Amino acid sequence: AGDYVFFLTDNADRMRIVSSGSVGIGTNAPEATLTVAHSTPHQAIFRTAQTTASERAGGGFSSLGHATATSRYARLFLDADGANFSGTDYFTIEKFGNSGEVKLLQYSNANMSFWVNTSTQAMTIKNDGNVGIGTNAPSAKLHVRESNPGSFTYDSTADTLIVEGNGNAGITIATAAANTSRIIFASPNDPTGAEIKYSDATDL
Repeated sequence: AGDYVFFLTDNADRMRIVSSGSVGIGTNAPEATLTVAHSTPHQAIFRTAQTTASERAGGGFSSLGHATATSRYARLFLDADGANFSGTDYFTIEKFGNSGEVKLLQYSNANMSFWVNTSTQAMTIKNDGNVGIGTNAPSAKLHVRESNPGSFTYDSTADTLIVEGNGNAGITIATAAANTSRIIFASPNDPTGAEIKYSDATDL
């Protein structure tokens, strides 16, 4: 029941196949069908085999264990320009310890886009930080397009949020009947300088 096959190099146990059929590299107790373990930062790379390194594409995984939770991380990589996960031409997803944040990092100076139904570009984050929903060329920090109203230049003093459509377009603020909807105009000197408000009880 405890039989296993192991492989050594330099008189050290490098890989082990345990009785269940699971394979451990760097560990003699694999927790999954394939477990790869190492005590220092390491990565696994899956790539194409072009002779010219810059023509390769691939993906990979790296991780670091650490006694300090915020120093622990796990990373997934995608690189279509060499598969070496270096420089400024790859994409990575990172997760840090201690309930730390998840990061999606586009290292190249390029847009990020999110697609649905394989052919619909639903949202784009441009390399300048602008976000477009329904448009891949947002002209504002947040640009929401239901349909294309035509070509023109927006007022640069009022382009933090753009909502547009070729037909009727609008923004709805909804509350329960007993509450009030508000738009507040503020400055550092007056956080409630002016407002537009509506309640079901008192109207505008």
